[in-house]
Amino acid sequence: MKTSLSVWEKQTWFQGADIVIAGAGVLGLWTAIEIKRRKPQWRVVVAEANAVPLGASTRNAGFACFGSPGELWHDIQLLGEEKAMQIVLQRWLGIRKIASHFKESDIGLQWCGGYECLWPHNANEVMPHIPALNGLLARLTHEKKVYQLEANAAQTFGLRGFEAVIANRTEGVLHSGKYVSALAHLAAQHGVDILYGARIDEVDYSNGGHTVVTTRGQLQADKLVWTTNAYLSQKFPQAGIKPGRGQMLLISPATPIVWKGAFHAHEGYYYWRDLDGMLLIGGGRHTELAEEETLDITTTASITAHLQDFAAKHLLAEPFTVVQQWAGLMAFTPDKYPMLQHQGHGEWIATCCNGMGVAISPVFAETVAEALCN
Repeated sequence: MKTSLSVWEKQTWFQGADIVIAGAGVLGLWTAIEIKRRKPQWRVVVAEANAVPLGASTRNAGFACFGSPGELWHDIQLLGEEKAMQIVLQRWLGIRKIASHFKESDIGLQWCGGYECLWPHNANEVMPHIPALNGLLARLTHEKKVYQLEANAAQTFGLRGFEAVIANRTEGVLHSGKYVSALAHLAAQHGVDILYGARIDEVDYSNGGHTVVTTRGQLQADKLVWTTNAYLSQKFPQAGIKPGRGQMLLISPATPIVWKGAFHAHEGYYYWRDLDGMLLIGGGRHTELAEEETLDITTTASITAHLQDFAAKHLLAEPFTVVQQWAGLMAFTPDKYPMLQHQGHGEWIATCCNGMGVAISPVFAETVAEALCN
């Protein structure tokens, strides 16, 4: 049932805005913060369709990482050295920016290290390039030997079936829920208004600006930026955005996990970590790539079975129980660069962090804010 706004609602939450941002995930919130830093006098409103963001920001594995050697080497082959390193630099600066804005205890941030597990064919391809990759990363991070062979990985982490494990001591994990909540509080401190449960149903341009019609009410705005990630593949099909579902399992093993770390395998298509003594594992979408290019946010029997098989074969020697499962939605571009496009009428889309939204969003938001403010 649609109801009219009261005078109090209209004069408080639904008064005119300089900019409306669709989506209160990490990119939408960082963008709002960066706009307010540049234009503190502007009214910035974030309209979130759900009670909490429903896409990737609160439905991921909580990795604070910038790239495994296998992924980086693959990207260099795909994009060239310069472009690949530009993306890595954004990720590196992004996770450092997170650390500079929040207490580690407030967002569950742990610098436990990142690890890539290599099968024999991966090891033969990647290992010879570790010194060169370290040289490239040293220029960006000022860290010597970012990637190092983890000699006792099988014993330390209970891994089976891998040829080698490469450690990255500069990466870690965080609590995605606490992080997004803390980010929303930071946005509010900067004067950003966040409207939850206000899905944008229509935008009317006839008055020269935007009449943004939400499920809760409408407001006038000079500019509108969509940061709703994978969902933009349907709203703006011409942009070339590809959605990608990431399915997750929380597994309780017979013996609680005691190791710490953020792990990748197969160029990041598998990823897992510890969480309160349990195993949090996700990925496997490469086994059904076409089917996983979807906006369906439910899990599937085939991928969950595949992830369980992977865990039993490589990670857990004892029986285990799946205690929770869910899916999130990512967005991808062919060149792995985040996408910022002006659609005309003062309307923009900002999306496609290519599975690295936690790391890229804090820095990409600066680019988005500059475009909108200028």
